[in-house]
Amino acid sequence: MRKAAVLLAGTLCIAVCATALAAPQQILVPEDAADVVKFAAAEARRYVYVRTGTLLPIVESEDATSDAIVVGSMMYVPASETVHDMGDGPGEAARLEAEYVIKTVPHRGHTLVVIAGASDTATLYGVYRFAELLGVRFFLHGDVIPDERIPLSLPTFDIEEVPLFATRGILPFHDFPEGPDWWNLDDYKAVIGQLAKLRMNFIGFHTYPEGQPNAEPTVWIGRPEDVHEDGAVGHGYPATYYNTVLPSAWGYAPKATGAYPAGAAALYDRDDFGSEIMRGLTPRPETPEECIEVFNRTGAMFRDAFTFARFLGVKTCIGTETPLTAPRAVRERYAPGLDAVTVRGGRTAQYGSPITGTTLDAVYQSVRYDLEGYDIALPEGFYTVTLHFCEVAHRAMRERVFDVKLEGITALEDLDIYARAGRNTALDITFEMVRVADGVLNIEFVKHTGYPAIAGISVTGDE
Repeated sequence: MRKAAVLLAGTLCIAVCATALAAPQQILVPEDAADVVKFAAAEARRYVYVRTGTLLPIVESEDATSDAIVVGSMMYVPASETVHDMGDGPGEAARLEAEYVIKTVPHRGHTLVVIAGASDTATLYGVYRFAELLGVRFFLHGDVIPDERIPLSLPTFDIEEVPLFATRGILPFHDFPEGPDWWNLDDYKAVIGQLAKLRMNFIGFHTYPEGQPNAEPTVWIGRPEDVHEDGAVGHGYPATYYNTVLPSAWGYAPKATGAYPAGAAALYDRDDFGSEIMRGLTPRPETPEECIEVFNRTGAMFRDAFTFARFLGVKTCIGTETPLTAPRAVRERYAPGLDAVTVRGGRTAQYGSPITGTTLDAVYQSVRYDLEGYDIALPEGFYTVTLHFCEVAHRAMRERVFDVKLEGITALEDLDIYARAGRNTALDITFEMVRVADGVLNIEFVKHTGYPAIAGISVTGDE
């Protein structure tokens, strides 16, 4: 059985004794500490200063020769005092990495407050928890510091905490005038910085694709050969973040800021206000060069923002809608005169039941049914085609039966997904050496009973 400190919902394992601690004279941090631990020591000094008015020196040493705050070293804390029983379970290791302690210990006639964690990031969490004990409060929009300062005299601490969840974070939506569409690098860093103070470790960004209402440069869609070694792209398509002169289909009329009433116009430096990504390219980029510039500006911003997030132990994720919507300019680039994928008929349905036989539940929970087929633009050659099926609706055999043709040849006859796999179970059927001779892979569905349905299609070639 593994051991760790436990923080139960609504319970805080803190013991604050009545005996006052003599004022610390310095902040100690190991000389070989990681950069984020040294940053944690600087944060401890900052919050001690804003609450007490005393700027403590930071000494890179673990040799305590006076009363001190020790950041990032457990050498003064007996191991028996840092753990509680905890059972095994999913995500346990990730949770334990976030464990931290804040403890007052005696050492050679001196008193030390030790702030240390099971990982470097956890040490930073401990420092921010320490700041809260000084009266600081953290919110996503910033810090709240009480006006009245307190004496530099700290009580005795006996704190051991570990989060309840392995992943803790937020998912702001782009695409809306209220969201990150307006953000610049400093805004991303400000929010990411507050996440660490709140002991959160994840931030994800959702973006809608082209047509809903417009493509955004947060997600670039293309082929690897259009990405340069430095991460910049050599091909782009119209993509934009919201700005005040962009026509919107979601309830916001374009209006130059210079026309804002009641003095509001004076708050803006230009009529087409928006993210710096869009400066000089509003309401949307028009030329191929401008489209590329928007994506490369965006990529540089996220590189810096996500590097900062990684430093603070914040995981990052960017995603868009499934099934993927390829922008028209991308389809025309790779298959001129023909949409990359043409769907003939059908409707889509989304289900939420867990899917067995796969780790990609989302692929199989969304199906297109009552369809005639797909036409997929491909260069001439031989391909491996995998058809992904899942019976998400019917509960018995013979309620959905159909044939599948590849390039006009029957590849599956009388397919009954339920009979082959059961309900809510992934069924993948692969065909090798499928020849495409006319630049289009034709997949047809022939109905016998009920509606044909498919969850996904994978096509791979030699190149």
